[in-house]
Order: sequence, then C-alpha cells, then structure tokens
Amino acid sequence: MPSSKVHAITGVVTSVGVYGIWKTEKEERFSFVELFIATLLGITFACLPDILEPASNPNHRQFFHSILVLAILIGLLFIIFKKSGKENEFPDVLLKIITASYASHLVLDFRTQKCLPIT
Repeated sequence: MPSSKVHAITGVVTSVGVYGIWKTEKEERFSFVELFIATLLGITFACLPDILEPASNPNHRQFFHSILVLAILIGLLFIIFKKSGKENEFPDVLLKIITASYASHLVLDFRTQKCLPIT
C-alpha cells in the first residue's frame, strides 16, 4: 500500500506536470505563485482519499477510493468547462490538476493487491 509520502510526491509531480504543459502550450512564463497554488492542490487532492477514508486497515477503500468518484470528478470538470467557455485560464487548469492528482492516488492504489472498488 503506497504511503502518504508517496501519494504526496505523486501529487507534486502530477500538478507540476499539468501546470507545465499548460504554460508551455500558452507560451507564457511560469508564475511561482500559480505554481505554488497548483502544487498545494496537487498534494492535497493526491492525499484526499486517505484523509477521507484513513488507511486504518487493508479494507479501508470504500466510496472515496472508487472509480465512481473519479468519474464524477471528470464529469464535473466537463460540465464546468462547457459552461465557462474559458478552457485555457488558470482556474480551469486548477480543476485539471485536482482531477489528475486525485486520479494519481487511485492509480497507485489500483496497483496494490486490494485494488479499488468500482462504487
């Protein structure tokens, strides 16, 4: 089972990667404030499933560790993008970072012996 440190590091890598790709596509300079915010969100959401459902036993994975929650996040992401019409702005990139970081937690947990619940 991946530790909280592994999840946090994965959240950092994921958030910095998504932010870096976004800035590169826009051909803009990096903002340390934006990068800091992105990194904090990456760490938080990569660790969130274990915060909501602490790893007190090997069967701790329930609703917040499920593929259903990830599907809901992705669905909300598309709904928000469709309504805002501003897909290439910083708040929208933060939503991508949140979703990708949360997904990074699930991917790490999926690779363990207990896997993930569907719902």
